[in-house]
Amino acid sequence: LGEVIFLDVLKQKFPDPRQYCDFNGQLSFWSGLLTAICALLVAPFLLKKCRWVVASLITPVCLLVTEAAFFLTLWLPSKELHLDLLVLFGTIFFCFVRAAKYTLFDTSKEISFLLLPPLEKMQGKLVIDGMCSRMGRGGASLASILLIQICGGVLASAFIAGWLALLIGASCVFSTLKLGLLVERKTKPEATS
Repeated sequence: LGEVIFLDVLKQKFPDPRQYCDFNGQLSFWSGLLTAICALLVAPFLLKKCRWVVASLITPVCLLVTEAAFFLTLWLPSKELHLDLLVLFGTIFFCFVRAAKYTLFDTSKEISFLLLPPLEKMQGKLVIDGMCSRMGRGGASLASILLIQICGGVLASAFIAGWLALLIGASCVFSTLKLGLLVERKTKPEATS
């Protein structure tokens, strides 16, 4: 939901297609570089030194904080440098969330399956990777399309989309905390025996 609005903000900042494509190229470069740094340095360190729930919480917290900064800036009354701040916070949101998702989130998701018996592991992976990820993408696309149609434009839908995205981010933080408690409870008997 936030990326669609961010890309529309970029179209306002860079109305020339060459500048827009140039910025998207830079955005991809920095997102890839940050992902590589996170994959090589940050994720291994956090996964070795912290509990599972700490590494798992980084992605939803990062999503919630960066998306909140982007949407709060978007909702503020227009001031000087408003568009520049939106591009800055949107870029941070775009790069950090992708880096966290492709490194910590995916790794933490796979680690959570390790404790399951083989049949539950297979069924869980089928449900999560096969159905839920596609439903999530499709649901976000459908929500974006409906909000844009109902509100009359991408930026017109920003208020509702922002609150919806923040609620989803907060529910992800809550769900990860709850799952972390279950994972820790399941690993404690093994640690004591």
